[in-house]
Amino acid sequence: MKNGNFVLIDEIDLVLDSVLERMNSIFEADSVLVLSEKNINDNVEIIKPHQNFAIISTICPKGNEAKKELSQALKSRFTEIYIEENSDDDIQQIIKFKFEKIKIMPDEYKEKFSNILFDIYKYYNAIEEIGKPMSFRDIDLICEFIENQINKMLNNKNTIDYDNLFSQSIQMTIIEGLYLNESLTPETLKKIKKTIIEKYNLTLDNILNINLIDNEKEFGVNDFILKKSILKEEKKEDNTNLFIFNTKTLKSNLLKILRGMSMKKPILIEGSPGIGKTTIIQNIAKKLNKKIHRVNLSEHTDMIDLIGSQFPTSDSKIKFKWIDGILLNAIKNNDWLIIDEMNLANQSILEGLNNILDYKKSLFIPELNIEIKAKDDFQIFATQNPVNQGGGRKFLPKNFLNRFVKIYLDELNNFDYIDILQNIFIGFNDFIVKLVNFNDFVRGNVFKKKYL
Repeated sequence: MKNGNFVLIDEIDLVLDSVLERMNSIFEADSVLVLSEKNINDNVEIIKPHQNFAIISTICPKGNEAKKELSQALKSRFTEIYIEENSDDDIQQIIKFKFEKIKIMPDEYKEKFSNILFDIYKYYNAIEEIGKPMSFRDIDLICEFIENQINKMLNNKNTIDYDNLFSQSIQMTIIEGLYLNESLTPETLKKIKKTIIEKYNLTLDNILNINLIDNEKEFGVNDFILKKSILKEEKKEDNTNLFIFNTKTLKSNLLKILRGMSMKKPILIEGSPGIGKTTIIQNIAKKLNKKIHRVNLSEHTDMIDLIGSQFPTSDSKIKFKWIDGILLNAIKNNDWLIIDEMNLANQSILEGLNNILDYKKSLFIPELNIEIKAKDDFQIFATQNPVNQGGGRKFLPKNFLNRFVKIYLDELNNFDYIDILQNIFIGFNDFIVKLVNFNDFVRGNVFKKKYL
């Protein structure tokens, strides 16, 4: 107001009524702000805005449970503008423009991939059962992934398989995210996945042929190799060696996670309960010598639990000291953070995390009046069980989901369990095979209620 800047109030229909009432005087024609909280010599401070000051606000898209209708009295104080959805022609031009920006890609591939992606966009968004259509963020992610991988391969002087890169970008952005936040049956989702792969001739060589690399300096699979961090202190003995990555399903899940990490964006992982979503992330962190923090969300978790708060000190005098929460601590130390049970979080948590999940990767702390920016190596992993598991889980808003690279982890099969157990318990191969088969029999019959 004082400097004549613009103020953007994003998603104003999520703001508390008390906040809107407090701002009412600013929205009036003769906008003015009375600061009764800032008492100066028993007089209130009255701020009149600069002539260039302006307020622009946006409202939530449909489908957000926290969205509420704004009153007509408040709406009358604004000039309302409705932004229409983009036409198919607009989308096609945008996709072509995005591929044209990848200067290092041959023209014939730009034309080929832009046409295929536009066709996938129309096919995917025409499926009525899918509640979240492809967005501009998905298109950006596809093009950004391809460009990043081309640059990396050129630097390493590797042969570039453009068709494989495009297939991987579609797998990461569309196919892997297909299973998340949907209430469709697994059979229907598998059918849609199969149709997309076969209709557009997507190559699956990267999934079928996975080479695990694990040495003193590097860890990863195929084209997604990460350098290990230098240990700041001597590594303590742990049970990392009991966790193996070389089973078929675990290597596939590892590829999905490392491929997502290559985008330097937050990662949302969904999978059935007990398949090891958190465990695989923790063991990747151990392999790369990264410190990792973990927090479990619930309906009662508040932002102060994540960013911190003022706490009384142990001194004899009454004093308060700021103590960082787990999120702020991870950002400052450039560590990794696992946020478990993401779809149990309340709306205040989702809104509070928006900035750190977005491209700005920053966190504003009003109590300290400071903004903390995360470094490139800071990584957030969010995990959740499917909504149909119940327990208060809910569908996450589409605009919130778009901030993540979305991954659905496959369940382990009998061959995976046998490999894992035989790695831990040497010399019991025959017994382990019988045990796993018996467990599969019990699970297949009891849980399917054949004998209940």
